[in-house]
Amino acid sequence: MKHDDPQCRLYGQLLYEHILSPHALRHWFSVQLVIMGEDIAQIQYWRGDNNPESAISYLMNKGDLMKELSLVNNMFADFMVREGKNLYGKTES
Repeated sequence: MKHDDPQCRLYGQLLYEHILSPHALRHWFSVQLVIMGEDIAQIQYWRGDNNPESAISYLMNKGDLMKELSLVNNMFADFMVREGKNLYGKTES
């Protein structure tokens, strides 16, 4: 929260305002593995799963995950622009 970089401060504020559970972080990590192209065995290994079914469910939903990621990225970009304007004033393009 006291970092010199405004983006780090904003990210810290988002984390502070929105409580993340260990499950949410595990899900995020699993999605990142799928997006990076890891196979079932690697996802199972990194998640610590005894059974590949959990990894398979992420891979089966890869298209949906990619759509959600794109949506969230766009929402985050819009939020950053809006907050930047609030912090630094509106500029004319």
